[in-house]
Amino acid sequence: MATDKEDVIIFMIEELTKLVKQNSKSPQSDLSKVETLTVMMQSSIDQTADNTTQLKEAIEEARKPVIRERRITIDIVSKEAVFIFIGMIIIITGLSAWLYLATRPNYDRIDNDLKYRYIKMKGEATPQRISELEDLFEINRDNAKIRQMSKDVENYERAVQQKATLDEQARLRQQEAEKLNHEAEKIKKK
Repeated sequence: MATDKEDVIIFMIEELTKLVKQNSKSPQSDLSKVETLTVMMQSSIDQTADNTTQLKEAIEEARKPVIRERRITIDIVSKEAVFIFIGMIIIITGLSAWLYLATRPNYDRIDNDLKYRYIKMKGEATPQRISELEDLFEINRDNAKIRQMSKDVENYERAVQQKATLDEQARLRQQEAEKLNHEAEKIKKK
């Protein structure tokens, strides 16, 4: 593309040089040919300038970053899809409710276990004490008091376990002492 234009310009320059040589030989000059060549050269220069401008614009356009937008849309086209979607929501809601209700009795069992262990720690189950426990766990639930009660019961059970361990160790020592005393008596009698 650029070589064709350069060839045209070179051709025009050669024509001009020929004309100048002819004009120098002949005193009569043909200005019409010079004017035509000048007009042709000017139009060629203008066209080259236009092409250069277009090329610069194309390069600038190519350097611009390409911005791509992605849009995600959900289109429900058929009634079957709507019914399936609503059915899935109903099933998920039902399963969530069932899971909640299925785990709820476990909390009740944990609370009942703590109540039983607390009554066992106190040693008696009066109607007034049971009523207070029901009020604390059900009607006016106080989680801070329940946590404290749980810690107290655990400490009590730990202390009872340690006492039982110590009592068992003392009993075993007592048996060992009695056994050694019995053997000492046997040896003494011999």
